[in-house]
Amino acid sequence: MRKYISILAISLLLGCAAAEIFSDQDDSVNFKSYKTFAWLPTGNFSYGDGFDNQIIESNIKNNASEFLKLAGLSLDTSAPDILFEYHIELKNKTKVEQQPVYSSVYNYGGFNRYNPYWRYNNLAAPYVVGYKNVTVPYEEGTLLISAIDRVSNRLIWRGWSVSTVDDNTSYEQEIKKDISRILLKFPLQAETKKK
Repeated sequence: MRKYISILAISLLLGCAAAEIFSDQDDSVNFKSYKTFAWLPTGNFSYGDGFDNQIIESNIKNNASEFLKLAGLSLDTSAPDILFEYHIELKNKTKVEQQPVYSSVYNYGGFNRYNPYWRYNNLAAPYVVGYKNVTVPYEEGTLLISAIDRVSNRLIWRGWSVSTVDDNTSYEQEIKKDISRILLKFPLQAETKKK
C-alpha cells in the first residue's frame, strides 16, 4: 500500500511543474509616472473548459490588485493611469517524444522464458537497440496580463505564464501562483523588490 501512495505522491509532484514566466515592456515608458490603475471589463467569457466563470475572474483580479498595490499603485475606477486586462488561452498541442525500443527476448514454445524478477536465469536482459518517435497530445494553458496606458491607449507591458494543463482544478491553483510570479516582472514591482 505504501508503494502505491509513494507512486501517487511522485505523480502529483511531477504534474505540478512550475510554469514558464515571460514579460515584455515598452522601454520608452517612464513607469514611475503611473500612480493609479483599474481593470478593463472582461466582457463575454470565452475561455471554456470551466474557466468561464466570475469566481475565477474575481480571484485573478483581486490577487493581482494586491500585488499592484504593493508596487505603489492605487485602484481608481474613474480616471486610472493604467488599465489592466487578463486573458486565459487553452490550446491542444502535441509533442514528439523518443521512446526506447528493446531487443526481443528468447521465446520458447510461445512462453517468454526471460523473467525480469528472476535474478539467476541464463538469458541476457533485453537492451536498447534504438528509439522510436511517439506523438503525445497535451493541453497548454497561457495566462496573459496586459497593461495599457489609458490616455494613449497603448500597450506598455505584458506578462504571461505558459504551463501544461493536467486538469482544471490543478490549473486554477497554478494560475493563483502564476499571478504573483508574472507581476513580479512588472517594472514598478521590480523596482520595489530591489529596494
